[in-house]
Amino acid sequence: MINFYVRKCYGETPHGSLQHRTPYEVFSAARIAESRQIEISRLNFLMMAMERKNIRAEGIRLDKKVYWHRELVNHVGQPCIIRFDYSDARWIVVYDKNDVFICQAALRKAQHPFIEVSMDKAVSHKELNKEYKEIMGLRREKERSAKKWVVNSQKAVDALLKNSTSKQEKLEDQGARALFNSPPMLEAPPRDSDEIIEEITKKTMMIMPKHPDMLSPEEREQLDPKEKSETGRAGEG
Repeated sequence: MINFYVRKCYGETPHGSLQHRTPYEVFSAARIAESRQIEISRLNFLMMAMERKNIRAEGIRLDKKVYWHRELVNHVGQPCIIRFDYSDARWIVVYDKNDVFICQAALRKAQHPFIEVSMDKAVSHKELNKEYKEIMGLRREKERSAKKWVVNSQKAVDALLKNSTSKQEKLEDQGARALFNSPPMLEAPPRDSDEIIEEITKKTMMIMPKHPDMLSPEEREQLDPKEKSETGRAGEG
């Protein structure tokens, strides 16, 4: 409002003291001495933001963005002063610690591979930061959705396995029997006489009563009095 009043209302109103000319006409016709003139680029320089940074091997990092110029190779590891325009993230101006100009570094890498910056068109730091936050928000949302899907899938699988465990075991048993019910391909060879005699001897030893000396204390306690007396006589004999 103040700017409109000064420029339009007051500036376009003729004044008698100015020979009925408007203040804007007088101001525009005035010749300014060169010593008082300031280049527009100089004014832009004074309006830029300033930060102190360290020059790395990859370049200069500013708000997760990387800037690079070949002149930075000779200053790697050294502190520097950078100046930049908030409305244009494509460039930064680099000075050494004594405020001596080094180079104008270009944007080499944005905050995220999905962010594409055209060097032919100015884009503000705010716009890039907003896009980066949106990308990270989508990433977190996808991670939460994937985690939720995995948990729900695991619950469904657990419930299915719990209800079908016995049925599955039954099916596995039936399948095993179906697979292995074919007759053997090899038959046992006929036994020789020694094997037959050994088997008969084992069976005879199993049905024969034990000698008293072969009985354990526990076995002797289980005998009735009559068997104990007979066992004692057999042991004396």
